[in-house]
Amino acid sequence: MFCKLGIVYINANIMELTNQRRMIIGLHRPFNKPLKSLCWVCMFARKWNKGKRNNFYYDFYINHIKSVIKHRKLTNPWSEGCIGINDAETVLRIISNCDLQNRIRDILQKRNTAEDRLIYKTYKNTSYYISLAKKMALIDSEYKLTKDGLDLSYANRNFYTLSKDEKKLILRFLLEINSDLIIALILTKNEVEKGEYPTHLSLIYQKSIGNDLERKYVRSFRDNYLSVMISWISQLDIAKKNGDLKKEWVIFLKNYPEFYQKYLKQYSSYEEFKKKTLKNELAKSKQYKKFLDSYYKLYEKGKTDLGYVNLYDIMSELRMGYNRFSKFLNEFYIENKKNIIIF
Repeated sequence: MFCKLGIVYINANIMELTNQRRMIIGLHRPFNKPLKSLCWVCMFARKWNKGKRNNFYYDFYINHIKSVIKHRKLTNPWSEGCIGINDAETVLRIISNCDLQNRIRDILQKRNTAEDRLIYKTYKNTSYYISLAKKMALIDSEYKLTKDGLDLSYANRNFYTLSKDEKKLILRFLLEINSDLIIALILTKNEVEKGEYPTHLSLIYQKSIGNDLERKYVRSFRDNYLSVMISWISQLDIAKKNGDLKKEWVIFLKNYPEFYQKYLKQYSSYEEFKKKTLKNELAKSKQYKKFLDSYYKLYEKGKTDLGYVNLYDIMSELRMGYNRFSKFLNEFYIENKKNIIIF
């Protein structure tokens, strides 16, 4: 009895959440963590389209580097994924000594020095800001603002801190993409951040109410993806520690009855889930992880036959009897067949 596991890759290894207008795909950790990046891109696009247009990616990069230096005295409450002041000053010094736009073309192909690597990292950083704004349908393929992008560009009050209006707009955008997942993240965020539960607790809960979002994820990218989205929920600062919405956000959400009713329904069912289902689901999740860890451990040690790991070896590693292991393997396959193939 042998097995070989194959990962089913979906759209370049990242799951998609889409509606007719927006999508979240290919989130980068940490470059896609700062939600304020959406505002920076929209504010720049509004000005850029009125002036002499060059290369949007390069122009935004230079503008953002200068803006970071200009606002050096401000505190950034969400610095992960942002360009720091020291890196910005170094890039600005490099700009004064070379044709940076041409140099970037070469650097994108090959990085030879520490300066090259810094330019590459910071340019890649701002490029991810732009790509996220595109995916959120705030700018189009020609970098023109959509109506939502224009609204967001005028909602700014501070370079680093999200204004109330910015938060309301961004929350609506996210709910329009996938309200089930966003509400589940709101409910589970604080427990995940305490380290008591896995990052994908929101998916375990959703599965318990018949919404199997986890099947859309490539397992190896799942936690990074959700980590970015949990950071977004934190930046929006919309919930209390127990998962209750803060009063002002209850008022806001009531403007969107479909989302508000869904929140009330999920809040109630999540409390029931914690009491009756969570312990068993977490135990199952841990057992699945042990199975995969055992497989990769044996595979890396070369304990294979023509690239296949003997399932009896995994059974021994897990210290299971034949009948129990057969039952486990059947459950594992049924729940993971869209992400993992057992040959």
